[in-house]
Amino acid sequence: MNEEQYMQSQQTAYVLKKSKRQRVDTDGSLISGEAKPYSLNGTPFLQLFKGDEPKEYTALRYSTFQSRKTYQDTKLKSTLSSLTLLSSNDIEAIVANPLGETMDTCVLLSNSSISTSLVFLSQLTTHLTANNNYKVVTINSKESRTMRSTLKAIVKGITGDADSNVQAIENFQKDQLIDLDDFDDFNDDEEDEDEIKTFDRRHPWDLDIAQEWCDLVWKKNGNNIHTSQLRIVLVIEDIESFNLSLLNALLRLLHSYSDRLPLKLIFNVGTNIKTFSQKLSHDVLHMMTFHRFNIEQTDQIINRVVSDLVVPDTLLLDEELAGFILRRFKGSVKNVGDFMNTITYANMTHFFANPLSIIPFLGEEQLMELPTRYLNALKTLPSFRKYISSLVDSANDNSKLKSLLQSDDATRQLLIKSIKSFKIYTHCLKSVFWLFTEVIGKRTFRTGMTHLEIYCKLTSRDSLISKQLVSELLLKLDSITVEDLKDIFAEIEQESHDNDFLHGLFFKLKTHVDFNSLDGFRGSSYAEKMNFKIESRKLVKLFISILSDFLKSNIENPYHITFHELFTLSDVDVVKQNLVPSTKNDIMEALINPEAYLEGSCTGHEVLDRLNNSMEPVISTMFTIYRETTLDLNIYDYYAVFKSSLPKDEIMRDLELILDDESNILESYLSDELRFKYIYQFFNDKNIPTELKWDKLTLTFFLQKCEELVYCGFFKQKLHAKKKAGSLEKAVWKDV
Repeated sequence: MNEEQYMQSQQTAYVLKKSKRQRVDTDGSLISGEAKPYSLNGTPFLQLFKGDEPKEYTALRYSTFQSRKTYQDTKLKSTLSSLTLLSSNDIEAIVANPLGETMDTCVLLSNSSISTSLVFLSQLTTHLTANNNYKVVTINSKESRTMRSTLKAIVKGITGDADSNVQAIENFQKDQLIDLDDFDDFNDDEEDEDEIKTFDRRHPWDLDIAQEWCDLVWKKNGNNIHTSQLRIVLVIEDIESFNLSLLNALLRLLHSYSDRLPLKLIFNVGTNIKTFSQKLSHDVLHMMTFHRFNIEQTDQIINRVVSDLVVPDTLLLDEELAGFILRRFKGSVKNVGDFMNTITYANMTHFFANPLSIIPFLGEEQLMELPTRYLNALKTLPSFRKYISSLVDSANDNSKLKSLLQSDDATRQLLIKSIKSFKIYTHCLKSVFWLFTEVIGKRTFRTGMTHLEIYCKLTSRDSLISKQLVSELLLKLDSITVEDLKDIFAEIEQESHDNDFLHGLFFKLKTHVDFNSLDGFRGSSYAEKMNFKIESRKLVKLFISILSDFLKSNIENPYHITFHELFTLSDVDVVKQNLVPSTKNDIMEALINPEAYLEGSCTGHEVLDRLNNSMEPVISTMFTIYRETTLDLNIYDYYAVFKSSLPKDEIMRDLELILDDESNILESYLSDELRFKYIYQFFNDKNIPTELKWDKLTLTFFLQKCEELVYCGFFKQKLHAKKKAGSLEKAVWKDV
C-alpha cells in the first residue's frame, strides 16, 4: 500500500461532489408546513403563506430582487469606473511618455487586499488595451517561478496576439519559435540566462524574439523606437511575492533591453513603499523612475457605495444589520466585494423569506387590491401592535381602533400613509447625509468616520446617538472662516430649490444670519481688525447654533413609522449564521448528539447495528471526556479514561463476529486485502493476549480521533520545552 492509498483508507469524512448528486424533482408538497416550491419559469423562490401565496406575487418577489441586484451591480461598476478613471488616465500618461535612460515604473499602492486591487488592475488593463499601440503583459509570482517561465510569458504576451494583417510577423513567429516540450529534460532550477546562451536556435523565452517583433512593427509603420507610440506595458500583479533574486535579475535584464524594447512597468504593491523598496537592489532602483499612485482606497470606495447605493435605496439597513456590516468591515481585510456580497445576501434573505417584501414596490392601486391574507400578516408586525397600544392608551374615540382591527380598508389606508411617511423620512435622511458628507465634512476636517458609520448613527433607534453625531460634526465648524461659511450657505441655497427639507433650513439661516452685518467692522486699524474677528466668531457661532437646532429637531429614526419592518433589511441573524457561521457550536452539537446526524443502528447488518448500539462514535466519546476536563490534559490520562469508558467485552465479541462474517463486511469496507489479512490474523492469533489486542484497538481509535480533535481546533499540542511533555491544551476559539 502506498502513502496515498493509506491516507484514503484513513479518511473519516467524505464530500459528495456536485456532479454525483442526484436531482430530486419537486412534487409541490409543503416544505416544513410553511411553503412549497414554485416551478414556473425556473423561479427559485418558494410560495409562502403555507403555499397559498399567489404565484404572481412569488414571481414579483423574485423579479424585484433580481432587478435590485442588477441595478446595484451596475451602479457599483459605474462607481468603481468613475473612481479609477482618473488614476487610469494618469497612468496612461506615464505610459505615453517618451522613453528615457531609466524605465518609467508606476507603483500602485492599495490599502485593501490584493484581491480587491486586482479589480483595479483588470480595469486598468482594459483601459490601456483600448489603445492599439499598447501591448499589456501581466505576470504574477505563481506562474513565474523561474526566469525561463517568466520570460516565456513576457515574450508570448508581446507576440502571441499579433496583428493578423502583419503576415511577416506571424511567419516570423512560426519560423523562430520551437516547442518547449522538446526540452523537457532541462532543469527549471538551473540558471536560465546561461541556458539562453547555450543554444543556437531560438527559444520562446528569448527576448530577442520580442525585439525583432517590435522591429517588424516599426518597419511596417515606417518609424523606430524613438518615434513610434508602441509601448510594452509589463504589469506585475503581486511583486512582493516574487523571489528576490529572480525579481532583481529580471529587472536588470529588462533594463539591458530598454534601448531595444519600449518598456513601461507597473508594480502592484500590497504593503508600503518601504517594504517594497527593500526588495530591490540599489543598482536596480537606479534603473527606474518611479511614479506613485494610491489606488483602491477602499474606505473611499465604500463611502461612495454608501452614498450612491445604500442611502438612496428604497430599503434601509436595519440598525443591527448596519452595525454588523460595519464591524465586519472594520475587523477584516477591507474588500469591496465582501461588503457588497453582504448587502446582496441581506436583500436575498429579505425577499426570499418575507411575503410582505413586495409591498413597498407596489403602486397605490395595487395596494388597495392587496389580499386580506397580506393585511392580516401586516397586523402581526410589532410596529402595528405598538400603534394599536398607543390608541388604546390615548383618550381618542375608539372608533378608529375598531376600524383598524375590523376593516381591511382602514388597514390599507394606514399602510399607504406609512409608505408616504417613510418617503418623507428617506428624503430627510438623504438631505442630512448630503449636508454632513458633501458640504460640511469636505471643507472643514476629516471626521475619522466612514459614511457607513454616519449612516448607522443617523438611523439609530436611540435619538441621543443621532443628536450626539450632529454635535460632534458641527463642533469642527467652530474654526471655519466666514468665506467658507458663505460657500456652505450658497450650496444649501442651491440645493434648497428642489428640496423641502433644505428649503426650511435655508429659510432659517437666511432669516437669522446676515453676512452684510460684518461690512461695518472692516478696517485697517488694529481695533477694527479685532472687532471684525470678534463679530465673525459671533456670526459663525450663530450659524452653527441655528444649524444644530434645526437638525436635532428634525432628525428622527425610521422606527417610529408604523409598518417600518416593510422598509428595512433586518434579517441580521440569518446573515450572521451564513457569513459568520458558529462553526464551533455546530461541530460541538454534532459531537454531543451524533444520533441527530447519523443512523448508526440502521446499517442493515445485525452485528454492526448491535455494535453501534453498544457504543457511540469514538470521537463523540472522546469529546465528552474533553468537555469535562480542565484546560491542560495529560495525554496518557486522557487515553486511560477513554479506554475505561468503552464496553470492552461487547466490542471484542462483536469485532470477532465481524471478522468472521461470511459477507466479508470489514474487508469490503477497507478495500484493502493485505490490511484486512493483517487485522484478521492479529485478532485470531491465540498466542496474543486479549488484553494486548484490546490495547492495540483502543490506542488506534484514540490516536486517530485525537488527531481529528486537534484538526477541528479543540486541542493544541504543547511545544514549550519548559512545560510537561505529552500533554494537550484546549484551544481557544475566537470569532471562528
